Amino acid sequence: MRTAPHDTLVLWSLRAAFAGLVATASVACFSEDATLGLPCTQDGECGDGQVCDSGFCVSDGQASQSGGGPTSAGTTSTSAGTTTGIPCEPMTTECSEDGKSVLQCNGRVYEAFDCAMGCAQSEMLPAGACIISPSSGDPVCSCADATGGSCNNTDLPFCNTATQVGFCRGGTEFFLNCSTICEDDGFAVAGPCDAPTGQCECFDGTAGTCDPGFEGQADCLDTTNVGICLSGTIYRLDCAALCSDSGFTTGVCNELDGICDCV
Repeated sequence: MRTAPHDTLVLWSLRAAFAGLVATASVACFSEDATLGLPCTQDGECGDGQVCDSGFCVSDGQASQSGGGPTSAGTTSTSAGTTTGIPCEPMTTECSEDGKSVLQCNGRVYEAFDCAMGCAQSEMLPAGACIISPSSGDPVCSCADATGGSCNNTDLPFCNTATQVGFCRGGTEFFLNCSTICEDDGFAVAGPCDAPTGQCECFDGTAGTCDPGFEGQADCLDTTNVGICLSGTIYRLDCAALCSDSGFTTGVCNELDGICDCV
């Protein structure tokens, strides 16, 4: 299906980590603003015009002038997180026991940063959990449409439901709706999750129904659109858009084999 050049962002969100796994829907990159509200350990992890303040990426003008959070033990709310009272070594981070927060050493006690809150504040996805980043080895928040139970890190992508893909990251199941993946890549319609590959299929529209006996077959709907029969629905792909996204001028449907020819 349609693909576009992109960079892979492993930290903070599973959507970018899917780039090499979901072949039918390349996942769009996050803009610089997408880091706003996410946990961090240094300014370089935040976007342009942002700094790492008290463990969160904030706008440069909103950085606190207090120089840090509370120093007393106990459970006290702060602008960025909640102190836990758990002793720690300076400059250390780890995942909380329940996997819901990143713990960052603030002085002599850990401060907890709720991953779900960080994901929501950055307007990404409603669910989040702390994992150990496969690239840096650091505890980070990872975001998704939903999280599940424990899993084996070697588990491949799988269809959790007919419209939702499941992945394993840091020993935790993360679920992404096909609608989320397809919308991120600029498609109007999300097709079903393909059970053998664990991939979402994305399209430009629908064109009625089809006989299940033609499952998986493609044919030209007109000179520029391909129709594919999946689960009783004809899904439409725009050849011109598909080819344009791949660097070609335009595209037409080849009537002999029902695929797009790019020119």
